[in-house]
Amino acid sequence: MSENMTESKEFVDNIEALSRAKVFLGSEFLTWLWFSIENDSAKARFPDPNYERQLTAEFWIDDKVVLQATTGLSHEQILKGGDPSKSGEAAMALASGKNVRELKLGARIKPYGEFVATLKSEDMQPRSLKLPDTSDPANFSDPDLPAPMLRLLQTDVYLHLVQTLFTRFLKSRMKEGWEKEHWSDVKNWIKSRYNGQLSESGSLH
Repeated sequence: MSENMTESKEFVDNIEALSRAKVFLGSEFLTWLWFSIENDSAKARFPDPNYERQLTAEFWIDDKVVLQATTGLSHEQILKGGDPSKSGEAAMALASGKNVRELKLGARIKPYGEFVATLKSEDMQPRSLKLPDTSDPANFSDPDLPAPMLRLLQTDVYLHLVQTLFTRFLKSRMKEGWEKEHWSDVKNWIKSRYNGQLSESGSLH
């Protein structure tokens, strides 16, 4: 094999390794986010990217969660409708070692209103973003801005929320003792949910 072909193969291998690492980190972030939401840490404060003020946000998992197995035949599990993050199927999937591939994240950002979008582990870019209704007097609207500009402004706000949450996650992730002091809490939460599901199933018999 020529030197150029060897270098090309190494380059492709490195790109694939980086891609896998990115997906893994994204999946870990979504799992951490899920854990935070269920443990009363579902709030954030961040600067408004468009105005000189601070914004407050409360967020939740909406009506879709997708989990993915790394091995075996049952590759992907899609949970939709109602409150899937609190379902027994979700508890069992997490306990079996499935990774969070995507989830639908809702956020109430004051004073803008409610946003909902799907986040995927591979790139963390919001998809199918539902923006607040500016005709609702409770939601912020700038009468001096045309509608397309206002939508861009709202989109920018949601992107900054996701960035704020991901930065918070990375700061914890890079601390010494992440596995013992932080990720162990996530593992215990998964175990507790699984045990709770077993107890609930047993009480029905």
